[in-house]
Amino acid sequence: MAPFFLVFAALYAVPHLALILEPQAPRSLINDLVAALPTWAEPLSAMLAGWLWAPWWLGLIALLLRLRAAWTAGKAVLDAVGWGMAALVVEGGAWLFFGREALEAFSVAEQTGAWRLLAAEFIFLFLTAVLFGPNTYQRVRFEQS
Repeated sequence: MAPFFLVFAALYAVPHLALILEPQAPRSLINDLVAALPTWAEPLSAMLAGWLWAPWWLGLIALLLRLRAAWTAGKAVLDAVGWGMAALVVEGGAWLFFGREALEAFSVAEQTGAWRLLAAEFIFLFLTAVLFGPNTYQRVRFEQS
């Protein structure tokens, strides 16, 4: 499961790397990276460009949380889901508080792409928790002394 957590870590890190590597035209770098992928991945371009609004420190916090999720996934998948959810809450909360206003200068595709990436990660985390969560009934016994 760790590679799936790393995919989301990489997806959210790409806009920050694009700003570092090509500060004048980060969208062109994102488009070039996505162009190297199969054609079905074209919507990723707008999704990633939609996260160019995020400050670097927000991306760093979320990246560390997602890397912790990937590290934990080998031992305990539900713990990894918790770490991934923490990253989602950090970036999702920032998007709700000031990201939507910052995105007003972005294209409609990028505005939509920003929340779609959040939704995709949420669906992944939810399905992972459901599939790998406890599936046996354990009766809790209370003893009185």
